Amino acid sequence: MIMNKSQKSKTPKRKITWDLAAQLVEYATAADLKIIDEPTNLRICNLLKANKNKAKDLLNVLRKRMLNKRDNVVYLSLVLLQQTIIECPELIDLYSTSAWQDCFITTLLRTNVLIETKKKLLSIIRGMTESFPNDLLFKDTYEQIIQHGIEFPEAAHFDKEVTFVTKISKSKFIDECEQLIGYCQFLNQSFDYLTILELEQLKEDMEIKEIIFKLEKAQPIIISLLRKKDLSMDVIQLVKTTHEQIKTTLERYKKLTEKWVHLACTDKKIVENTQFMFESKKLR
Repeated sequence: MIMNKSQKSKTPKRKITWDLAAQLVEYATAADLKIIDEPTNLRICNLLKANKNKAKDLLNVLRKRMLNKRDNVVYLSLVLLQQTIIECPELIDLYSTSAWQDCFITTLLRTNVLIETKKKLLSIIRGMTESFPNDLLFKDTYEQIIQHGIEFPEAAHFDKEVTFVTKISKSKFIDECEQLIGYCQFLNQSFDYLTILELEQLKEDMEIKEIIFKLEKAQPIIISLLRKKDLSMDVIQLVKTTHEQIKTTLERYKKLTEKWVHLACTDKKIVENTQFMFESKKLR
């Protein structure tokens, strides 16, 4: 049936309706919102977790909010963006797209976005680069901005749980890792100069047992940190080095204490150390 012009005008227009999640994103980033709406942000994150298939569409809504002309909307969008990464780190790949990176660059270039909001964005970009170092797109965006002479503020954190690293300062954490590495070096040097008698008594050496206990206690913490994807690159490298040192040292100690009878006869280094010790005593 063909309707005439008058009939068409009377036909009600179909309204564009947002699903609940999209409405919540707009609500959480409303221009007249004076404070960060934490409960709504968390609810959005829960919806992302519950329906990961639609997560991309929902984050596209968030990206459009970031391109809003109002500075307050942009800032609240950045707050929500950071919250989604904290609560749903498994969705980080959805931000690793050219559309999102273009959005970041565009936002930084806009004159209607205030300095504090731009600093917030720079902090997030740096945080993404350091927390997810294997993502080349984040790194590329970071380097592009660096080339323009823009200085980055401190990196945003995306760590939900309070971990071994966040309980203490970064400098103290580095000191503790270096101390663990020092223990390993001390033990390995001691192992290098073991005599047959010392090898036999190694398991009862209280000083060495105390150090081994510290290494065994630290090992599961170091291993858990290796699984984390949100550590800075320098911390990751330090954790890897510490883990390798502890692992090698504990394995060597186990071999020396469990197979000392066999090693006392077959290990050339231990035999040479023992002979050297006896010869030194003769010279005295």
